Amino acid sequence: MNQLLLVQNNLLEDSSKQDVALWYDIYKMVYFNITLVDRCQEVVMPYNFKSNFPMVTTGLDAFSKTYKDVCIERALSLVEYSKQIGKPILIMYSGGIDSTVVMVSFLMAGVDTTNIRVALNTTSITENPNFYYNHIRGKFKTVPSEHALDMLNGDYIVVGGEFNDQLFGSDIYRSIINYGGMELLLSPLIEAKVIPFMVHTGMSESGARRWFSILSEQIKKTNLCEVALVKDFFWWYNFCFKWQTVYYRIILRSNDPKFNAEFTKTYYRQFFEAGDFQRWSMLNPDKKIRTGWAGYKSTAKDLIYEYTKDLDYFNNKTKVGSLSGVFRQRDVPNGIDSNLAPVFGLDKSLYYRPNNSFC
Repeated sequence: MNQLLLVQNNLLEDSSKQDVALWYDIYKMVYFNITLVDRCQEVVMPYNFKSNFPMVTTGLDAFSKTYKDVCIERALSLVEYSKQIGKPILIMYSGGIDSTVVMVSFLMAGVDTTNIRVALNTTSITENPNFYYNHIRGKFKTVPSEHALDMLNGDYIVVGGEFNDQLFGSDIYRSIINYGGMELLLSPLIEAKVIPFMVHTGMSESGARRWFSILSEQIKKTNLCEVALVKDFFWWYNFCFKWQTVYYRIILRSNDPKFNAEFTKTYYRQFFEAGDFQRWSMLNPDKKIRTGWAGYKSTAKDLIYEYTKDLDYFNNKTKVGSLSGVFRQRDVPNGIDSNLAPVFGLDKSLYYRPNNSFC
């Protein structure tokens, strides 16, 4: 049966099928470009998506590393890998929290930076000027970030800051805070707390109840970590269902025929994808957000402040979307199939799965 890894979900809408309509209702709350794939392989979507990123289920009982521990270990392992294959590292830097943590991790690890390039632009500098002038300029070789995707060609190990959002929660947190305050975000997880918010985003009540029921049952059945509060529920959605989209969305816009699983495994790394980051996230539900939206990714901001001592950035920096500038003016196929081939002229009937969780 035909399988997809990633797709423009607005092309899959079909109001004539009740199961598809209930599934599609989630796109009143989340963006159309998010392909939801269950890493636990419990929830069956109405369309056939192949899951390439199984949920981490081992090594949880004995895990005790801090976020800082994992960051430094990851930087050291990437430098060692760079030496093994004889390719320099190219860090995609936006100036935001995620990519700044990546940079700080390499600096804290004390590695030789001569074999590391940093892809940035004027927006990157503007977003975090103190870091650029104090820690990048004159210390790293830089390249324009507009060319970063073109440099995913086998000449570099391209390292991005993706998946930190999945570790810490979701940008939906901001909408929840705006709707019901931190009180709602930190409320015990019950249907009566979640459904009104989902309906507030535009979802139908029937769609919201079906999605809440399906996710709640999956959480109980897998029973991998604590999901006790409203914030944990939406973290789990992001962590479990959005992971595959985040990995492939850059590749979708590269549209290079040489891409295959082996090529991406060799030359494409997202800093926060490592298993120990996932273990840390699953075992530390209390370390993801402090009071208010400015406290989102608080542990990541702690690490940045420890190195930079930039109190203004620590107190005031919030999440800003940064990939749009890199993606702009890129031709985008309708999706990617299970062979990493771009899909154009999508025929949704080829991927429909009638026996699914929304029937």
